[in-house]
Amino acid sequence: MRWTNFVYEFKSQKERRILRLTHNSHHTEEEIAAELDWVNFLIQQGVPASQPLLSKSGRLTERYPVEDSYFVATVFEYAPGHFIDSSNPQEWNQQFFQALGRTMGRMHGATKTIATCT
Repeated sequence: MRWTNFVYEFKSQKERRILRLTHNSHHTEEEIAAELDWVNFLIQQGVPASQPLLSKSGRLTERYPVEDSYFVATVFEYAPGHFIDSSNPQEWNQQFFQALGRTMGRMHGATKTIATCT
């Protein structure tokens, strides 16, 4: 299996952060920038998501060349929580799927407003 992203947790100024590295064979820097624009839009619309953070140079993405390719680094606020245990009926249950459906519905509703604005 080939991973799309390498994801790491780190601390910056005593805050937990998430570093995501993506090889350009999976997504270009432009594609990732578009994704981050969408995430920021969803957050502005009240959809809960991890906020993408600016680098020290004021960018949402940073490109790191490796031979004839590159990795794109992005950093996000840390979202509290844990991985859902699909074998645990206390977590993998109707309430979980209802909450997931509500969030996806909010994402869909917010994104539909883009189509009506253009």
